[in-house]
Amino acid sequence: MSEAVSRWQIYRRLLGFAHPYRPLLAAALLGMVIEAVAGGGFTYMMKPVVNETFISKNASLSLLLPLAIIGLFLLRGIAGYLTDVSMAKSGRSIARDMRVRVLGKYLRLPGLRFDAEPVPSMLIKLGSDSDQVAQAAIDAMKVMLQQSLQVIVMLAVMLWTSWQVTIAILLLGPPLAWTMDKVGRRYRLISHRIQESSARLLQAADQALSNQQEVKVYGAQGIEMERYTALANTNLKLSMKDESTRSISSALVQVMGATGLALLLFFAGREALAGRLNAGGFVTLMFSMMAIIPALKQLT
Repeated sequence: MSEAVSRWQIYRRLLGFAHPYRPLLAAALLGMVIEAVAGGGFTYMMKPVVNETFISKNASLSLLLPLAIIGLFLLRGIAGYLTDVSMAKSGRSIARDMRVRVLGKYLRLPGLRFDAEPVPSMLIKLGSDSDQVAQAAIDAMKVMLQQSLQVIVMLAVMLWTSWQVTIAILLLGPPLAWTMDKVGRRYRLISHRIQESSARLLQAADQALSNQQEVKVYGAQGIEMERYTALANTNLKLSMKDESTRSISSALVQVMGATGLALLLFFAGREALAGRLNAGGFVTLMFSMMAIIPALKQLT
């Protein structure tokens, strides 16, 4: 509980850097809403596309439906552009602000601080760390809002199409969310350790190369090589753990997706036999569920 509270407090501090860019964030939110609604509209249109085009063979809709699909994707593309540009502008502006603040802080520090912390470590904070922290404040907000809106819209489409099948499919939600949460926690932990390992690699190389004369005089090349090799091996192991976690996560999502499709087919078949669901409704439910699963993976 305390770890979660601590993470939330840190994230609130990061959001404080985004306050000057609230108009940009509001524009991005508007784009996300439009994008989610357009995606839901396209998914819902699968019902008339299947029923009217392939079953009823309604010629009057043969031109209207394709034009409507083009219009929806055009609207979604414009909304996506608005979202991406607004979020990118906010993120890059926050990174700039953080770099300026960090450099100003360094210039005010006493000389003893530069003896305790090597300059390459400071440069990493000014460079990649500033970018990553700034993007964390924006990207986390973007993922949370964008994927949450998509899940809400797709669930609304599913409930409107067949609330009976939707409620049955929702039984898969808790185990999927729990699994993705565990995988996400492990992935974040390993990513943090990789970042620390990369910094230690850079620091070890800087110390060896900056003091190469002393290393040669005392014949410490072997010791420096052993130290750097050990750090490189640790970084390699962490990178392989990262890839392993990514692969396991992908496999679990596929298994959960297959299970969800099986449940969808089972319950949709029962509803179809009762006359409460047609082919177009089944395709709409399937499209909606396939859109929800990746969104849940991003959220966890």
